[in-house]
Amino acid sequence: MTIDIIKSKSFKESHKHFGNEKQSFFLKWKDNAPDQCCICLDRDAEEGNELVICDGLTCSFIAHTECYGIREKLTTEKKWFCDACQSPDRELAHCVVCPDPEGALRSISPGKFLHLVCAAWIPEIVVEDEFLRHGADTSRIPSNRWTKECYLCEDLNKSKIGCKMMCEAGGCRRAMHITCALKYSLLEEIEDDHIANPFFIYCKEHSSHENPRLNSWAKWVINKKNYYKEESLRIQHESWLPQILENQVKLISEAQSSQIHWLTMDITRLRGLHYEISKELKKSVNREFVEDSNTLSKLKMEIEELRNNLDSLMGMVSECLSEILPNQRKAKQHTHSQHSSNDIDYLVAHSKNIHFKPSHHIYIKNTLSNFIASSNISHQTIGSESMEIDSKRKRKSKLLPMICKNCQSLEDHRPYTFVTCTECQSVYHLSCLDPPLTKIKKGYAWRLDDHIFFSTYF
Repeated sequence: MTIDIIKSKSFKESHKHFGNEKQSFFLKWKDNAPDQCCICLDRDAEEGNELVICDGLTCSFIAHTECYGIREKLTTEKKWFCDACQSPDRELAHCVVCPDPEGALRSISPGKFLHLVCAAWIPEIVVEDEFLRHGADTSRIPSNRWTKECYLCEDLNKSKIGCKMMCEAGGCRRAMHITCALKYSLLEEIEDDHIANPFFIYCKEHSSHENPRLNSWAKWVINKKNYYKEESLRIQHESWLPQILENQVKLISEAQSSQIHWLTMDITRLRGLHYEISKELKKSVNREFVEDSNTLSKLKMEIEELRNNLDSLMGMVSECLSEILPNQRKAKQHTHSQHSSNDIDYLVAHSKNIHFKPSHHIYIKNTLSNFIASSNISHQTIGSESMEIDSKRKRKSKLLPMICKNCQSLEDHRPYTFVTCTECQSVYHLSCLDPPLTKIKKGYAWRLDDHIFFSTYF
């Protein structure tokens, strides 16, 4: 059953304070209100879902009780006002994402309002319920939605501000405000549970309606705007001072209201930009953290593998040393053996079940050299028997490998290719010294002091 628009009986009496001409226009304008919801644009109404009109004299709110989320039982005996008209200053009640002050506005926080259609058709707006009773988060709207121009706006300045949505048709580059598309019935909702976002917007060329035009509610709102323009022009031609002053005050008030509205939308836009930057920064930090974590995990695995290999190799070196000590006097035979158990290069290359990376070889040789040195075994001091060997024999013999401290290599075992510091007992190749030496004269000793070499008569 179709129900008439609910409007309080005391509507005319509540607006007697307006001037006669202005009051007459708006009362007549309200009486001519179309029976069309400004949210769903449907004209049908039924019991429990009536069309209700706001009792604000200049308010253009007309909506179904279910579309606006009105829970209370409305009657013609009681006045009812929308959220915008309940605010302390109706002139400052504007949507935070579009420049249109008309329509079904909901309060999302003190002094901030949002169209229900904007909340539904802009997917980045986060809401707890469809009627915005618990507010809305508009900070996630992408920044590129604010930079486009609405092709439906007649006012060039308004076309550049606010959030715009692109036409859903593939390849179409037209953008428009949600409220501008509503006026031409370009918003479509598909009732399908399998679609995540059932709200679509199309331009005039791609709309399902043939030759889209302004709907009845939009024309009704335009009649009010035209009256304001005619009234402003009429007052400008009058010479009565009070009317001129009143008009100037009104123009200044409207300009300030517009500036506040634009600043509010700029704040919303900047919040969205801040959210985008924070999101990208968080992604970058997380990506670097994950990469560092993966690198650290790989390094830990390599270190653990290296430790295990070193432990195995140390055991082999210990076994080799235990075999060398009892056979000290047969050192020459061991030295000239093809597979000397003291050759660290040989151990590293032929150790079974041990796999080293090429970059680890130097580190392994250093570790083994320190291990051998810590065992107090050298070609000069190995047991009491070695003390009886002549010093010249000791220098020529090769009981244990001589490892160059500079290149960490065992290459070139010919006599007199190594030199030992008489102070720290470090061993170097003659060719590894700076400057390199060809030989050490007999009767002279060599000493290293802070990488500066001195020759002293021995």
